[in-house]
Amino acid sequence: SRFIYPALLLIAFAIPFNNLLIQAGVFLLLFFWIIERAYLITWKNIFKQPVIWITLLYFLLHILGLFYSDNLQEGKFNIEKKLSLFAFPILLGTCGYTNLRGKIKYILLSFVAGCLAVTLICLSVSLYGYVSTGDSESLVYHQLVSFFHLHAVYFGMYLSLSIFFLFNIFFISNEFMPKWIKP
Repeated sequence: SRFIYPALLLIAFAIPFNNLLIQAGVFLLLFFWIIERAYLITWKNIFKQPVIWITLLYFLLHILGLFYSDNLQEGKFNIEKKLSLFAFPILLGTCGYTNLRGKIKYILLSFVAGCLAVTLICLSVSLYGYVSTGDSESLVYHQLVSFFHLHAVYFGMYLSLSIFFLFNIFFISNEFMPKWIKP
């Protein structure tokens, strides 16, 4: 499980970027999951976890819905998109990762770092566009995040989630809070 954690960090970092980086992280996660073979030990216990049953039922509901669909192409595409909702609990549930709880904050911080990197790159590209063309439109809304082909509203949600994570990690958990601020 020493390789699964860096793969999870890469996936969390890649979420604000683009699909290619996320796909590389998921491929690495799957690759290390297969190589480590820890799933053989915990496979018996996987279905004792309620999260696995919920995701399995959710995925099966979508497969049953495919039989009622008039547009099978769209239905198959929808199931393909939902496959990660089924795969991630199975992968993480069978990798024997009992110490993940202590590392979640670092996975969240990796997501925050990815948001910060995308923000700095987009601001740099937009400022360069403004300086070279004089067009202030490059500094607002969709033009600001167009370098990564992001939707401005989704990226705004990523940033809001990052602020929530930072607030939770630094102020609620008291772990990184300076001693002079702690109650």
